[in-house]
Amino acid sequence: MKKLILLYLLFIISSAFSYAQDMETEKLKLNITVAEKFYDDGNYNSAITSYIAVLNDFNEIISDSLHFELNLNIANSFYLTGNFNKAIYHYSNCTNIYSNVSDTIELIKIYRKIGISYRKLKLYEKSQKFYSDGLSLAYKINSKKSIADIYISLGNLFREKHNYLKAKQYFEQSVQIGKETKDTLNLAINYVNFAELAYLSKEYDSAIYYLEKSLKCQKFLDHKFLDSGTYLYLAKSYQKKENYILAEMYLNQTIEIETASYSPKRLVTAFKLMSDIFQEQKKFEQANIYLQKYASLNDSILSEENKDNTVLYESLQKLQHIESENNINSEKLARYKTIYLFVSFASLLLILIIILLIRNRTKIKAFSNEILKRNRQIAHQNEEIKQQNEEMTQQNEELSVHKENLQEIVYKKTEDLEIALEKAEESNRLKASFLKNISHEVRTPMNAIVGFAQLLTYNDKDPNHKYIEIIDKHIHELLKLIDHIIEMSRIQAQQIKIFVNNFFVKELFDELYISSLQFSEKKNKSHISIYFEGIKNAQEEINSDKDKIFIILYQLVENAIKYTEKGNVKLSYTKGNGKAIFKLVDTGIGIEDEKIDKIFESFVKIEKSEKLYRGTGLGLAIVKNLVDILKGEISIKSEIGKGTSFTISIPDIKQDEIL
Repeated sequence: MKKLILLYLLFIISSAFSYAQDMETEKLKLNITVAEKFYDDGNYNSAITSYIAVLNDFNEIISDSLHFELNLNIANSFYLTGNFNKAIYHYSNCTNIYSNVSDTIELIKIYRKIGISYRKLKLYEKSQKFYSDGLSLAYKINSKKSIADIYISLGNLFREKHNYLKAKQYFEQSVQIGKETKDTLNLAINYVNFAELAYLSKEYDSAIYYLEKSLKCQKFLDHKFLDSGTYLYLAKSYQKKENYILAEMYLNQTIEIETASYSPKRLVTAFKLMSDIFQEQKKFEQANIYLQKYASLNDSILSEENKDNTVLYESLQKLQHIESENNINSEKLARYKTIYLFVSFASLLLILIIILLIRNRTKIKAFSNEILKRNRQIAHQNEEIKQQNEEMTQQNEELSVHKENLQEIVYKKTEDLEIALEKAEESNRLKASFLKNISHEVRTPMNAIVGFAQLLTYNDKDPNHKYIEIIDKHIHELLKLIDHIIEMSRIQAQQIKIFVNNFFVKELFDELYISSLQFSEKKNKSHISIYFEGIKNAQEEINSDKDKIFIILYQLVENAIKYTEKGNVKLSYTKGNGKAIFKLVDTGIGIEDEKIDKIFESFVKIEKSEKLYRGTGLGLAIVKNLVDILKGEISIKSEIGKGTSFTISIPDIKQDEIL
């Protein structure tokens, strides 16, 4: 029963509001119909009054789209009556609500009309600004027609500013689009624009040329007003050239068109011009005939304007009658509103009382249920707490047992680690001893072989001399291989120690240079030029391990000589930011890009032919490791067939930095 009462009350309220809204809508439609009638009849002042009344009286129920339409009609009415300031105001209102109700083409047209309004007011900068806004939108949606129309408007703007060159440029741009789109009307209008520019510049032949071109376009159009205007301009141009026969001919065509369509304002202009033409020819009788026609038609126009005022008065009377009826309907609507509001208020009050009673009952019942629920929750929580206490006691016992087991595991692992550490230390000691012994045991007999081989090479007459030289060469290569293997093993076993001292860079370069020349001669590469440069001060010092820097640089120089068949090898030195920087550049075979990232790895060789360039592939790996030990950096750049450059930077090392 309660639900039925509520539904009934809600039905009454909604019906009341619906009826009131329907009444408002009907009144709105009636007022818009009256305004549109005035607008369609060309009675723009009455249309403006009616449209503004609609906006003021029904603003709250008018949609955005209707707001747009009403403001647009008001703006157009002001525009057509010459009230350009108010036209601009209402066009601006349209742009503010444009995004909800209209398309971009409509907005472009509004921008153009605002621009024309500002031009009529001689506010040329503002006019150009709105033309530009419209042009940007037209380009954005690629509307050729809109672009062409705005170019015409811009041309008219600059024509009024007497900038005929700029005006002509815009007309030409519009013509170009007209030709692309085959828009005959566009071409006809623009040719008239060109003619007007020529006429203003007193270039009457050019004006006639463009007007005749426009007439050719107009043959395909049914546009009497444009035809008439073109003939009138042709008559003016021929008058200036004193070709009165053609001037009279074109004026007669204008008069014929305007008489048929009855456009009195242009007809008045034609009569006056014809009178002037006859006066210039001293034909005063004919001039007087057209002057009388001019005067008669001008009086008729003034009379028509008075009639229009009479029609305006009658329209205002009708509007007042309609407004009177609207006022009566408004009073009735107000009474109905009062009744429905009273009923609505009483219904709402009754609904509120019923809702309050229901809510109180619901609250009491909910409160009782809440108490029962809380009691059950407390009992359940007590049970959970008891269970959690039992679980915590059991977990504490398990943690105690786990703690004892963990201590035993830690103790055992510590013992195992200590034993492993002792074994590792013993292994390092054995490795160091082995390296020392192998270095001694292998190098001692090898050095003896080298010595005797060199003694044998002194006897050039020995028939076996060339074989002895081969033996000597390969013994040296074997010694170098052993040195590389032992050096790499020492690095991997971390048996390398740093011996820091101050030494002169010049001394280092002198030793390197002598060794490099010896290696070059030994490899039959004496034709390769070797340059060492960059030492400006003989007392320049480096604080680092001289022997290891020598090994690094000599290994790089040796590789450069080895892989360079012609050209030169250059080693340079600079110092900056506490670092010694060495750069080695050669003109050798170069390194492939895919091998550059791996070049410092052990046993990697850059060449494919083992016969041409023999080696172990350990040299650059030793260089990289020694540079890292000295806390330096090394980088490489290379190009196949052109050469390679290495850059090594070694910082000065202090004693407290040695690990």
